[in-house]
Amino acid sequence: MSIIICFSFGCASTSKKAWVKCPNCGIVVSVKEGAETFQRMSGEKEQSFSIMAVGSGTAKTLSDSKALTVHNIVGQGTASATIGDKTFDDLIWEFVAVVRIIDGYTVGKGYYKFATPNGDYFILEAAGAVLEGGTWDILHGTGKWLGITGRGNGRLLIQGKPLLPDTEQYHLRLAGRLRLPKSE
Repeated sequence: MSIIICFSFGCASTSKKAWVKCPNCGIVVSVKEGAETFQRMSGEKEQSFSIMAVGSGTAKTLSDSKALTVHNIVGQGTASATIGDKTFDDLIWEFVAVVRIIDGYTVGKGYYKFATPNGDYFILEAAGAVLEGGTWDILHGTGKWLGITGRGNGRLLIQGKPLLPDTEQYHLRLAGRLRLPKSE
């Protein structure tokens, strides 16, 4: 991480801009943007990500009527992800979601935790029509994922026959963009 401090002695004009270039990444910013902006911009790298996951969950019906159907679902599974140029084939995912069905349209909110074998993880929040597709925001991360942010679009498909009563099988596809602070 670089800290840039500029001192100005003498006359200064507000119409004249001073520019600095990061020696590490080459980003050029106005000194008026401040060191905090410079550090934030040069300390993060935006990259694409995609996740493919399979799993199963147990569903419980909280309300089942023509007016309102509500389910909560808790589950887990395995996943692989491509983040930038790295592949993670050994992720474990866990989730909890609450969905409601109104006139055949499913909306809800879910939280999804993807963990590496060493215990580092990141958490996503899905909102909207989570079973048909929706917006997924990256909320939090630990270890190598500390400081992660991003957003994607996902599709959670229910596939296969239930293994046990009140269970469901899932295949998740998610893709988007994220920012991850540079490793020191």
